[in-house]
Amino acid sequence: MNTITIKASYREDIIRFRVAANSGIVTLKEEVAKRLKLDVGTFDLKYLDDDHERVLIACDSDLQECVELSGCNMIRLLVHDFDLKLTGLKIFKRTRGRPFVNMSAIRVEMEHGYKLR
Repeated sequence: MNTITIKASYREDIIRFRVAANSGIVTLKEEVAKRLKLDVGTFDLKYLDDDHERVLIACDSDLQECVELSGCNMIRLLVHDFDLKLTGLKIFKRTRGRPFVNMSAIRVEMEHGYKLR
């Protein structure tokens, strides 16, 4: 089985693992989330391209481009938190007249210092 080594940086942490060469973005994000104890959907993955710019990996074709640019069987990634204030995430909402609290958003708030409104 052909594999790719992933080396991903998140804050002060660096993780290293292997995935199948034909893995897609969903599998990659699940593996990153598992190792960093993050929720899938709370972060983006980026890589440094040949122009030294940080490029977002948003789909399988972006991931394939990243692998091709690396020229080897290892890619280096940056794990980037979503900024809750910029995304306009509604932490509290109402469903059928009852208040609903998004516990994932509260955990993000507690871990990363965001303030609930």
